[in-house]
Amino acid sequence: MKRTIFRLFCIAVALLCGLSLAACRSSAADTVVAEWKGTKITLGQLFDELDYQFYFSGTEEGLTEQTLLEAAAAQLNTLIAYYTALEKAEELGLDGLSGEEQAAILEEVSADLENGRQYYTETLCEQNGALSDAQLEALVEAAMQEAGYSEQALCAHYTEAAIYEHIFSYCTDALTLSTDELQAGVSNLAEQARETYATDPDRYDYDQLLDATIYYTPAHVRRIKHILIALTEEDAEAVSAAYAAENTEEGDALLAEALEHIRGEAEEVYARVQLDPGKFDEILQELTDDPEAADNPDGYFVRESSAMYSPAFLKAAFALQTEGELSGLIATSSGYHILRLEEIVPEGPTDLEDVADAAYETLLQQKKEAAFQENIRAWQEGISIRTYPSRYKAAVKERYAELLS
Repeated sequence: MKRTIFRLFCIAVALLCGLSLAACRSSAADTVVAEWKGTKITLGQLFDELDYQFYFSGTEEGLTEQTLLEAAAAQLNTLIAYYTALEKAEELGLDGLSGEEQAAILEEVSADLENGRQYYTETLCEQNGALSDAQLEALVEAAMQEAGYSEQALCAHYTEAAIYEHIFSYCTDALTLSTDELQAGVSNLAEQARETYATDPDRYDYDQLLDATIYYTPAHVRRIKHILIALTEEDAEAVSAAYAAENTEEGDALLAEALEHIRGEAEEVYARVQLDPGKFDEILQELTDDPEAADNPDGYFVRESSAMYSPAFLKAAFALQTEGELSGLIATSSGYHILRLEEIVPEGPTDLEDVADAAYETLLQQKKEAAFQENIRAWQEGISIRTYPSRYKAAVKERYAELLS
Protein backbone atom coordinates (compact mmCIF):
# COMPACT_ATOMS: atom_id res chain seq x y z
CA MET A 1 0.00 0.00 0.00
CA LYS A 2 1.39 3.38 -1.01
CA ARG A 3 1.23 5.98 1.76
CA THR A 4 2.75 9.41 2.19
CA ILE A 5 3.35 11.85 5.00
CA PHE A 6 4.35 15.36 4.02
CA ARG A 7 6.82 14.09 1.45
CA LEU A 8 8.74 16.60 -0.60
CA PHE A 9 6.79 16.16 -3.81
CA CYS A 10 3.45 16.45 -2.08
CA ILE A 11 4.56 19.64 -0.37
CA ALA A 12 5.92 21.12 -3.58
CA VAL A 13 2.93 20.25 -5.72
CA ALA A 14 0.42 21.31 -3.07
CA LEU A 15 2.11 24.67 -2.69
CA LEU A 16 2.24 25.17 -6.43
CA CYS A 17 -1.46 24.35 -6.59
CA GLY A 18 -2.18 27.03 -4.01
CA LEU A 19 -3.02 24.69 -1.14
CA SER A 20 -2.15 25.61 2.42
CA LEU A 21 -0.75 22.55 4.08
CA ALA A 22 -0.96 24.45 7.34
CA ALA A 23 -4.66 23.65 7.15
CA CYS A 24 -3.74 20.05 7.84
CA ARG A 25 -2.38 21.17 11.16
CA SER A 26 -5.45 23.19 12.12
CA SER A 27 -7.97 22.03 14.72
CA ALA A 28 -10.38 21.09 11.92
CA ALA A 29 -7.80 18.71 10.52
CA ASP A 30 -7.60 16.99 13.92
CA THR A 31 -11.29 16.06 13.66
CA VAL A 32 -11.73 12.30 14.10
CA VAL A 33 -13.29 10.70 11.01
CA ALA A 34 -12.92 7.05 12.04
CA GLU A 35 -12.19 5.22 15.28
CA TRP A 36 -12.13 1.81 16.89
CA LYS A 37 -10.66 0.61 20.17
CA GLY A 38 -8.02 3.22 20.92
CA THR A 39 -7.22 4.06 17.28
CA LYS A 40 -8.36 7.30 15.70
CA ILE A 41 -8.00 8.55 12.12
CA THR A 42 -8.17 12.28 11.62
CA LEU A 43 -9.24 14.54 8.80
CA GLY A 44 -5.62 15.65 8.47
CA GLN A 45 -4.53 12.09 7.76
CA LEU A 46 -7.27 11.74 5.17
CA PHE A 47 -6.16 15.01 3.54
CA ASP A 48 -2.60 13.69 3.35
CA GLU A 49 -3.73 10.64 1.39
CA LEU A 50 -5.99 12.64 -0.92
CA ASP A 51 -3.27 15.25 -1.52
CA TYR A 52 -1.00 12.45 -2.68
CA GLN A 53 -3.70 10.96 -4.91
CA PHE A 54 -4.78 14.21 -6.55
CA TYR A 55 -1.63 16.33 -6.69
CA PHE A 56 1.10 13.73 -7.08
CA SER A 57 -0.45 10.68 -8.71
CA GLY A 58 -2.42 12.84 -11.17
CA THR A 59 -5.75 11.08 -10.66
CA GLU A 60 -7.85 14.24 -10.48
CA GLU A 61 -8.90 14.21 -14.15
CA GLY A 62 -12.66 14.23 -14.59
CA LEU A 63 -13.25 14.66 -10.88
CA THR A 64 -16.87 15.26 -9.85
CA GLU A 65 -18.37 15.78 -6.42
CA GLN A 66 -19.53 12.17 -6.39
CA THR A 67 -16.16 10.71 -7.44
CA LEU A 68 -14.38 13.03 -4.99
CA LEU A 69 -16.46 11.73 -2.08
CA GLU A 70 -16.02 8.16 -3.32
CA ALA A 71 -12.26 8.72 -3.39
CA ALA A 72 -12.37 10.10 0.15
CA ALA A 73 -14.33 7.08 1.37
CA ALA A 74 -11.94 4.71 -0.39
CA GLN A 75 -8.88 6.42 1.09
CA LEU A 76 -10.45 6.32 4.55
CA ASN A 77 -11.02 2.57 4.16
CA THR A 78 -7.40 2.21 3.07
CA LEU A 79 -6.24 4.02 6.21
CA ILE A 80 -8.45 1.82 8.36
CA ALA A 81 -6.97 -1.29 6.73
CA TYR A 82 -3.47 0.07 7.19
CA TYR A 83 -3.83 0.66 10.91
CA THR A 84 -5.67 -2.63 11.38
CA ALA A 85 -2.59 -4.34 9.94
CA LEU A 86 -0.27 -2.36 12.21
CA GLU A 87 -2.32 -3.39 15.25
CA LYS A 88 -2.12 -7.04 14.20
CA ALA A 89 1.64 -6.70 13.74
CA GLU A 90 1.94 -5.44 17.31
CA GLU A 91 -0.24 -8.28 18.57
CA LEU A 92 2.00 -10.82 16.81
CA GLY A 93 5.21 -9.18 18.02
CA LEU A 94 6.19 -8.06 14.53
CA ASP A 95 6.54 -4.39 15.44
CA GLY A 96 10.22 -4.47 16.36
CA LEU A 97 12.87 -3.11 13.99
CA SER A 98 16.38 -4.42 13.48
CA GLY A 99 19.38 -2.15 13.82
CA GLU A 100 19.79 -2.27 10.04
CA GLU A 101 16.20 -1.15 9.51
CA GLN A 102 16.56 1.68 12.01
CA ALA A 103 19.73 2.88 10.30
CA ALA A 104 18.01 2.80 6.91
CA ILE A 105 15.12 4.84 8.30
CA LEU A 106 17.48 7.48 9.67
CA GLU A 107 19.13 7.71 6.24
CA GLU A 108 15.76 8.17 4.54
CA VAL A 109 14.70 10.81 7.05
CA SER A 110 17.97 12.70 6.69
CA ALA A 111 17.67 12.69 2.90
CA ASP A 112 14.04 13.83 3.02
CA LEU A 113 14.80 16.67 5.42
CA GLU A 114 17.71 17.82 3.25
CA ASN A 115 15.54 17.72 0.14
CA GLY A 116 12.82 19.62 1.98
CA ARG A 117 15.21 22.33 3.11
CA GLN A 118 16.64 22.63 -0.40
CA TYR A 119 13.16 22.97 -1.91
CA TYR A 120 12.03 25.58 0.60
CA THR A 121 15.31 27.47 0.33
CA GLU A 122 14.96 27.79 -3.45
CA THR A 123 11.24 28.62 -3.26
CA LEU A 124 11.57 31.23 -0.51
CA CYS A 125 14.52 32.90 -2.23
CA GLU A 126 12.43 33.25 -5.40
CA GLN A 127 9.47 34.62 -3.44
CA ASN A 128 11.35 37.03 -1.18
CA GLY A 129 14.37 38.22 -3.12
CA ALA A 130 17.46 39.12 -1.13
CA LEU A 131 17.52 37.57 2.35
CA SER A 132 20.29 37.23 4.88
CA ASP A 133 21.39 33.69 5.73
CA ALA A 134 19.77 34.00 9.15
CA GLN A 135 16.48 35.28 7.72
CA LEU A 136 16.38 32.55 5.10
CA GLU A 137 17.15 29.81 7.62
CA ALA A 138 14.40 31.05 9.93
CA LEU A 139 11.84 31.15 7.10
CA VAL A 140 12.80 27.67 5.91
CA GLU A 141 12.52 26.15 9.37
CA ALA A 142 9.18 27.91 9.98
CA ALA A 143 7.79 26.68 6.65
CA MET A 144 8.85 23.10 7.33
CA GLN A 145 7.43 23.19 10.83
CA GLU A 146 4.16 24.64 9.55
CA ALA A 147 3.90 21.81 7.02
CA GLY A 148 4.65 19.19 9.66
CA TYR A 149 7.81 18.22 7.80
CA SER A 150 9.83 17.15 10.85
CA GLU A 151 12.26 14.41 11.83
CA GLN A 152 9.73 13.02 14.30
CA ALA A 153 6.91 12.81 11.72
CA LEU A 154 9.13 11.24 9.08
CA CYS A 155 10.57 8.69 11.51
CA ALA A 156 7.04 7.72 12.53
CA HIS A 157 6.04 7.31 8.90
CA TYR A 158 9.00 5.13 7.93
CA THR A 159 8.70 3.07 11.09
CA GLU A 160 5.03 2.36 10.37
CA ALA A 161 5.88 1.46 6.79
CA ALA A 162 8.55 -1.01 7.94
CA ILE A 163 6.17 -2.64 10.41
CA TYR A 164 3.53 -2.90 7.70
CA GLU A 165 6.06 -4.72 5.50
CA HIS A 166 6.72 -7.12 8.39
CA ILE A 167 3.08 -8.17 8.71
CA PHE A 168 2.61 -8.24 4.94
CA SER A 169 5.61 -10.56 4.52
CA TYR A 170 4.50 -12.70 7.46
CA CYS A 171 1.15 -13.34 5.78
CA THR A 172 2.24 -13.66 2.14
CA ASP A 173 5.84 -14.87 1.80
CA ALA A 174 4.77 -18.49 1.39
CA LEU A 175 2.55 -17.73 -1.62
CA THR A 176 3.62 -18.81 -5.11
CA LEU A 177 2.04 -19.06 -8.57
CA SER A 178 1.31 -22.30 -10.38
CA THR A 179 2.01 -22.68 -14.08
CA ASP A 180 -1.71 -22.53 -14.79
CA GLU A 181 -2.07 -19.34 -12.75
CA LEU A 182 0.82 -17.77 -14.65
CA GLN A 183 -0.59 -18.69 -18.07
CA ALA A 184 -4.08 -17.49 -17.18
CA GLY A 185 -2.68 -14.32 -15.65
CA VAL A 186 -0.60 -13.47 -18.71
CA SER A 187 -3.64 -14.01 -20.93
CA ASN A 188 -5.61 -11.59 -18.75
CA LEU A 189 -2.81 -9.03 -18.82
CA ALA A 190 -2.65 -9.28 -22.61
CA GLU A 191 -6.40 -8.79 -22.91
CA GLN A 192 -6.28 -5.80 -20.55
CA ALA A 193 -3.48 -4.29 -22.63
CA ARG A 194 -5.39 -4.89 -25.87
CA GLU A 195 -8.44 -3.10 -24.47
CA THR A 196 -6.33 -0.24 -23.11
CA TYR A 197 -4.52 0.35 -26.41
CA ALA A 198 -7.79 0.18 -28.32
CA THR A 199 -9.30 3.00 -26.27
CA ASP A 200 -6.04 4.91 -25.67
CA PRO A 201 -3.56 4.20 -28.50
CA ASP A 202 -0.98 6.64 -27.14
CA ARG A 203 -0.68 4.50 -24.02
CA TYR A 204 1.36 1.99 -26.01
CA ASP A 205 3.91 4.68 -26.82
CA TYR A 206 4.17 5.69 -23.17
CA ASP A 207 4.53 2.09 -22.05
CA GLN A 208 7.43 1.71 -24.48
CA LEU A 209 8.95 5.00 -23.33
CA LEU A 210 8.72 3.96 -19.67
CA ASP A 211 10.10 0.49 -20.43
CA ALA A 212 6.93 -1.17 -19.15
CA THR A 213 6.31 -4.82 -19.93
CA ILE A 214 4.43 -5.09 -23.22
CA TYR A 215 1.85 -7.86 -23.08
CA TYR A 216 0.12 -6.97 -26.33
CA THR A 217 1.24 -5.23 -29.52
CA PRO A 218 -1.39 -3.25 -31.41
CA ALA A 219 -1.60 -3.12 -35.19
CA HIS A 220 0.87 -1.14 -37.31
CA VAL A 221 4.01 -1.24 -35.19
CA ARG A 222 7.55 -1.43 -36.52
CA ARG A 223 10.89 -1.77 -34.79
CA ILE A 224 13.27 0.81 -36.16
CA LYS A 225 16.91 1.70 -35.60
CA HIS A 226 18.20 5.06 -36.70
CA ILE A 227 21.37 7.08 -36.89
CA LEU A 228 20.84 10.72 -35.96
CA ILE A 229 23.04 13.53 -37.19
CA ALA A 230 21.75 16.25 -34.90
CA LEU A 231 21.52 20.00 -35.39
CA THR A 232 24.24 21.97 -33.69
CA GLU A 233 23.33 22.98 -30.16
CA GLU A 234 23.18 26.65 -31.09
CA ASP A 235 20.96 26.02 -34.11
CA ALA A 236 18.70 23.67 -32.15
CA GLU A 237 18.14 26.30 -29.47
CA ALA A 238 17.30 28.97 -32.04
CA VAL A 239 14.86 26.72 -33.90
CA SER A 240 13.22 25.58 -30.67
CA ALA A 241 12.83 29.16 -29.43
CA ALA A 242 11.17 30.26 -32.67
CA TYR A 243 8.67 27.40 -32.62
CA ALA A 244 8.01 27.90 -28.90
CA ALA A 245 7.14 31.53 -29.64
CA GLU A 246 4.77 30.24 -32.37
CA ASN A 247 6.84 31.96 -35.06
CA THR A 248 6.36 29.10 -37.48
CA GLU A 249 7.67 30.87 -40.54
CA GLU A 250 10.83 31.95 -38.74
CA GLY A 251 11.23 28.47 -37.24
CA ASP A 252 10.93 26.83 -40.65
CA ALA A 253 13.54 29.19 -42.09
CA LEU A 254 15.93 28.62 -39.21
CA LEU A 255 15.44 24.86 -39.46
CA ALA A 256 16.21 24.86 -43.18
CA GLU A 257 19.38 26.83 -42.50
CA ALA A 258 20.33 24.57 -39.59
CA LEU A 259 19.87 21.45 -41.72
CA GLU A 260 22.08 22.93 -44.40
CA HIS A 261 24.82 23.43 -41.81
CA ILE A 262 24.98 19.67 -41.15
CA ARG A 263 24.12 18.45 -44.64
CA GLY A 264 27.69 17.60 -45.57
CA GLU A 265 28.27 15.61 -42.38
CA ALA A 266 24.99 13.72 -42.87
CA GLU A 267 25.88 12.82 -46.45
CA GLU A 268 29.26 11.47 -45.32
CA VAL A 269 27.60 9.24 -42.73
CA TYR A 270 25.04 8.06 -45.27
CA ALA A 271 27.81 7.26 -47.76
CA ARG A 272 29.54 5.08 -45.14
CA VAL A 273 26.30 3.20 -44.48
CA GLN A 274 25.65 2.65 -48.19
CA LEU A 275 29.20 1.46 -48.72
CA ASP A 276 28.80 -1.28 -46.12
CA PRO A 277 25.20 -1.73 -44.87
CA GLY A 278 26.34 -4.65 -42.72
CA LYS A 279 28.20 -2.19 -40.49
CA PHE A 280 25.06 -0.16 -39.73
CA ASP A 281 25.11 -1.08 -36.03
CA GLU A 282 28.81 -0.30 -35.76
CA ILE A 283 28.36 3.09 -37.43
CA LEU A 284 25.33 3.81 -35.27
CA GLN A 285 27.28 3.18 -32.08
CA GLU A 286 30.14 5.33 -33.34
CA LEU A 287 28.33 8.31 -34.83
CA THR A 288 24.71 8.67 -33.75
CA ASP A 289 23.77 11.78 -31.81
CA ASP A 290 20.70 10.10 -30.33
CA PRO A 291 21.21 10.35 -26.54
CA GLU A 292 18.82 7.43 -25.97
CA ALA A 293 20.53 5.02 -28.37
CA ALA A 294 22.55 3.24 -25.69
CA ASP A 295 19.39 2.60 -23.67
CA ASN A 296 17.60 1.19 -26.73
CA PRO A 297 20.09 -1.22 -28.33
CA ASP A 298 17.29 -3.09 -30.12
CA GLY A 299 15.83 0.08 -31.59
CA TYR A 300 12.45 1.74 -31.13
CA PHE A 301 8.95 0.32 -31.43
CA VAL A 302 7.22 2.88 -33.61
CA ARG A 303 3.44 3.05 -34.00
CA GLU A 304 2.14 4.42 -37.29
CA SER A 305 0.00 7.16 -35.70
CA SER A 306 2.34 7.93 -32.82
CA ALA A 307 2.50 11.50 -31.57
CA MET A 308 6.04 10.93 -30.25
CA TYR A 309 7.72 10.96 -33.65
CA SER A 310 7.69 13.58 -36.38
CA PRO A 311 5.46 12.93 -39.41
CA ALA A 312 8.55 12.75 -41.63
CA PHE A 313 10.13 10.09 -39.41
CA LEU A 314 6.92 8.05 -39.34
CA LYS A 315 6.42 8.33 -43.11
CA ALA A 316 9.95 7.10 -43.71
CA ALA A 317 9.62 4.26 -41.17
CA PHE A 318 6.45 2.91 -42.74
CA ALA A 319 7.72 3.31 -46.28
CA LEU A 320 10.28 0.59 -45.53
CA GLN A 321 8.94 -2.80 -46.57
CA THR A 322 11.58 -5.43 -45.85
CA GLU A 323 13.68 -6.10 -42.78
CA GLY A 324 17.12 -4.55 -43.14
CA GLU A 325 15.93 -1.95 -45.66
CA LEU A 326 17.47 1.53 -45.27
CA SER A 327 15.89 4.93 -45.75
CA GLY A 328 17.58 7.91 -47.31
CA LEU A 329 18.41 11.02 -45.28
CA ILE A 330 15.25 12.03 -43.44
CA ALA A 331 15.09 15.62 -42.20
CA THR A 332 13.24 16.51 -38.98
CA SER A 333 13.55 19.28 -36.44
CA SER A 334 16.17 17.15 -34.67
CA GLY A 335 18.46 16.85 -37.68
CA TYR A 336 18.96 14.10 -40.27
CA HIS A 337 18.03 10.45 -39.66
CA ILE A 338 19.04 7.27 -41.43
CA LEU A 339 16.47 4.57 -40.63
CA ARG A 340 16.72 0.81 -40.85
CA LEU A 341 13.70 -1.48 -40.54
CA GLU A 342 14.45 -4.18 -37.98
CA GLU A 343 11.07 -5.86 -37.75
CA ILE A 344 7.44 -5.54 -38.76
CA VAL A 345 5.99 -6.43 -35.37
CA PRO A 346 2.93 -8.68 -35.60
CA GLU A 347 -0.21 -7.61 -33.79
CA GLY A 348 -1.16 -9.79 -30.84
CA PRO A 349 -0.14 -11.05 -27.39
CA THR A 350 3.55 -11.21 -26.58
CA ASP A 351 4.96 -14.73 -26.35
CA LEU A 352 4.71 -16.10 -22.82
CA GLU A 353 8.42 -16.83 -22.51
CA ASP A 354 9.24 -13.18 -23.29
CA VAL A 355 7.15 -11.82 -20.41
CA ALA A 356 7.09 -14.75 -17.98
CA ASP A 357 9.54 -13.31 -15.44
CA ALA A 358 7.96 -9.86 -15.29
CA ALA A 359 4.46 -11.32 -15.30
CA TYR A 360 5.29 -13.71 -12.48
CA GLU A 361 6.38 -10.82 -10.24
CA THR A 362 3.32 -8.74 -11.14
CA LEU A 363 0.82 -11.56 -10.73
CA LEU A 364 2.38 -12.85 -7.53
CA GLN A 365 2.24 -9.37 -6.02
CA GLN A 366 -1.42 -9.11 -7.01
CA LYS A 367 -2.09 -12.48 -5.39
CA LYS A 368 -0.32 -11.38 -2.23
CA GLU A 369 -2.24 -8.10 -2.08
CA ALA A 370 -5.56 -9.91 -2.48
CA ALA A 371 -4.68 -12.49 0.15
CA PHE A 372 -3.52 -9.81 2.57
CA GLN A 373 -6.76 -7.87 2.15
CA GLU A 374 -8.61 -11.07 3.05
CA ASN A 375 -6.50 -11.27 6.20
CA ILE A 376 -7.34 -7.68 7.08
CA ARG A 377 -11.06 -8.29 6.59
CA ALA A 378 -10.80 -11.31 8.91
CA TRP A 379 -8.99 -9.24 11.54
CA GLN A 380 -11.67 -6.57 11.35
CA GLU A 381 -14.47 -9.04 12.10
CA GLY A 382 -15.82 -8.38 15.54
CA ILE A 383 -14.26 -4.91 15.71
CA SER A 384 -16.72 -2.03 15.87
CA ILE A 385 -15.23 0.49 13.44
CA ARG A 386 -17.10 3.78 13.40
CA THR A 387 -16.72 6.22 10.52
CA TYR A 388 -18.11 9.75 10.37
CA PRO A 389 -18.80 10.80 6.76
CA SER A 390 -20.60 13.93 7.93
CA ARG A 391 -17.35 15.13 9.48
CA TYR A 392 -15.29 14.94 6.30
CA LYS A 393 -17.62 15.40 3.33
CA ALA A 394 -17.95 19.20 3.52
CA ALA A 395 -14.27 19.65 4.38
CA VAL A 396 -13.16 17.48 1.44
CA LYS A 397 -15.39 19.37 -1.00
CA GLU A 398 -14.03 22.70 0.27
CA ARG A 399 -10.40 21.63 0.13
CA TYR A 400 -10.60 20.32 -3.44
CA ALA A 401 -13.09 22.85 -4.80
CA GLU A 402 -10.64 24.00 -7.50
CA LEU A 403 -10.37 20.50 -8.88
CA LEU A 404 -14.14 20.25 -9.11
CA SER A 405 -14.35 23.51 -11.07
